[in-house]
Amino acid sequence: QAHRVRDERARRPSQSKFRVVAVVVYERGDGTVSHVIGHNDEAACLKNSICAERAAFVQLCMLPQSACSRVTAVYIASDAAEPITPGALCREFMMSSPLTSTDTRIVMEGGGRRLDLLLAGLYPHASPYIRLTAEEQAAAGRRLGPAVRPFPAAHEQQAWEGAVAAAQRDARPLHAIGYGSGPHD
Repeated sequence: QAHRVRDERARRPSQSKFRVVAVVVYERGDGTVSHVIGHNDEAACLKNSICAERAAFVQLCMLPQSACSRVTAVYIASDAAEPITPGALCREFMMSSPLTSTDTRIVMEGGGRRLDLLLAGLYPHASPYIRLTAEEQAAAGRRLGPAVRPFPAAHEQQAWEGAVAAAQRDARPLHAIGYGSGPHD
């Protein structure tokens, strides 16, 4: 189905012209199976683009909690001549979802070939912050902080100390979204 949806998509992404479709199959609370479809799209700045996998997973958030109990598989099809794997952002996004597990199937198809892996195989070393709230992430950071020292090179130590000093001067709670949002007033 992912290939059919990709082939039916008339408009290609504006920058790469490369189509990717993700079909996320999930179980409903009553045991029946359904799916959502996501596709990639791009803005002039590729940093503002969205991948097919994340586009599909965001749709799951709109479903009532009782409507989706778990994701059973993600099927990915693209214009590539061979199967392509999700990028790092999508791997982390899928692993972060409370609807997936390390044994969620990720099936990639391209050029008549199929690659069938488990999410754990695509993302074997997940972030220690996966599925934690902002408060839990801060607590984990305090626990893990001492493990990153000492640094082998003086410039690495200086960079670390500078980042810590800057964070300590900023009384606002930090969250990952703040890192990419630019300067704050």
